[in-house]
Amino acid sequence: MRAFIFYSSYLVFPILAAEGYFLFKLKSKKSRIISIALIAASLLFVYARFIEPNILVVKHQQIEAELPSMKIAVFSDMHYGVYKNAVSIERIVEKVNQENPDVVFIPGDFAYYLKKDDIKKVLAGISKLKAPAFAIIGNHDLGVSRDGKEEDDISVELKEFLEDAGVRVLKNEIDEFEISGDKIKIIGLDDFWSGDADYDLLKKVSQNDYTIVLAHNPDAVYEFSKESRNNADLVVSGHTHGGQIRIPILYKLAIPTEHDFDHGLYNVDGVKTYITPGIGMTGLPLRFLMLPRVDIIEVKS
Repeated sequence: MRAFIFYSSYLVFPILAAEGYFLFKLKSKKSRIISIALIAASLLFVYARFIEPNILVVKHQQIEAELPSMKIAVFSDMHYGVYKNAVSIERIVEKVNQENPDVVFIPGDFAYYLKKDDIKKVLAGISKLKAPAFAIIGNHDLGVSRDGKEEDDISVELKEFLEDAGVRVLKNEIDEFEISGDKIKIIGLDDFWSGDADYDLLKKVSQNDYTIVLAHNPDAVYEFSKESRNNADLVVSGHTHGGQIRIPILYKLAIPTEHDFDHGLYNVDGVKTYITPGIGMTGLPLRFLMLPRVDIIEVKS
């Protein structure tokens, strides 16, 4: 069904040509107005289907946090698989490397009905990342939707490939990297919808540690215990797509979170949470008024 949606969308071009032809044939003012409106709607569809999903921008965001000064590159939700119009990993890596970050975070959802045999072919370019890179697994990588399991779980094969490519994948694990002599602890949580996220990991660090948490779904922040939530200096998430098809008011209904998240920087009961709107698409192979992007977080201590 999703492949049908993807390929049938090419029919917009003969439809647009027919609309243009009839515009010149129509005589009544009312019919011409209707025809112009249909052409405008078709052109908006062409933009959302064939143009915007292929644009890749970089968004710089300065934040203050109890962390050493650093530059963090974040990208997520590429959703490689059934939709072939997602920005390639090669283009993403090129953008990231141009920014010369200190570290790269990838908070999940590499896949969208991606076959296990295609992981290497689609993601080979990720090995070109120059900075230390940490990733987590998202709900689509696990094959989990809000309503249950729909896709194949490719998380084991994905983790194995990414680690061979030099990307550290944290699945309820703690790792660390060093910047200017300071050690930064990275907590990578399993996906919120999987029900397997280990929030007790925050109790294994202290407020004296520099700690960044990777949580695919920002709803996870509300699961942090009162005793340990102050141990997280920054949470980095994805999942929301910023609404993906950003029709005013309506897009908020499509964001798959229980809490009122969108994209950008949030303060959740004192926990700074940054949400990237991601790069790829689910549902429909469209993005509208929410450009695929790489986020550069410039932390000021």
